[in-house]
Amino acid sequence: NAAHYSLIQWNATNELLSIHPVVQQVIRDELTHEQQEQYIQKVILALNAIFPKEEEINFGSRKILRNCDRLSPHCLQALEWIKEFSILDSEAASLIHKTGCYLFIRCRYDEAEEFYQEALKIRRKLFAENKEAQKELDVASSLNNLAELKEIRALYHEAEPLFDEALKIRQNRLSSSDHYLVGQSLHNLARLYFHLGRYVEAKKYYQEALEINESNLEAKKTILPKDFLKNFLARSYNDIAKLYVALAQYDEAEKYYQKALSINKKILGENNLQYASNLDNLGDVYLAQGFADQAEDYYSQAFNIRSSYLKGDDYN
Repeated sequence: NAAHYSLIQWNATNELLSIHPVVQQVIRDELTHEQQEQYIQKVILALNAIFPKEEEINFGSRKILRNCDRLSPHCLQALEWIKEFSILDSEAASLIHKTGCYLFIRCRYDEAEEFYQEALKIRRKLFAENKEAQKELDVASSLNNLAELKEIRALYHEAEPLFDEALKIRQNRLSSSDHYLVGQSLHNLARLYFHLGRYVEAKKYYQEALEINESNLEAKKTILPKDFLKNFLARSYNDIAKLYVALAQYDEAEKYYQKALSINKKILGENNLQYASNLDNLGDVYLAQGFADQAEDYYSQAFNIRSSYLKGDDYN
């Protein structure tokens, strides 16, 4: 039978059924083009339903990333099918976008850009056909993530118009100026201006983003779980502190770095790379002021965390 010849295998541990590529091809060849497209759309729908949300991916827990690791080969195949059959719907765009987020977190930037560009293309087309607010907000999300990818590659002048367009869409479409997505766009533009040395603009946007993130956390009803909002707030504290370091305002820098450290310690724990980065940043503040012993203490803590973390299952 098929199982005897390893054409079909059942993995009881992961509860996965594996079908040999030759068998898959034989099955596909027996289907009409229309039937193939119908089955592919069902696969996309199922993958999109079980693939973690963007906010969960960005939060970066090991459990979530391992789940993405398991699903990503199927998503890579889905992209090929989406292109082959010209599937242009929100489910396909969502799956491609989320896969791009995962690839970005895993530092697979070339693949991430391909996915971001494809999601943006589909979402622009969908919005052109139907001017719904959510469809334009989806465009803004793709613009924002593509801009972040450009930024991390130091392509600042390519990132800026993308961030600008995303911010304008969100400010225009979202009912309240304190929406966390508006805060995200303001923060990202501030960080970009910081890289470009435009400190006055960076400080203005950082402060606006910080106010939004603080108000969101204080609100009784929130769009996202509190831990996600706390993580956004910690990022705001951390990045505005970097600006204060550049301005040699070390007391302000230390204050905000300590706030970021305190939040991430509570929500992420002490064996986390974001927490290690907070420690490193505090070390930079003390070193810049000539306090080498204090700096060394924070650097050592950060080093020990990274040494432990990078010996985990994900890095064997």
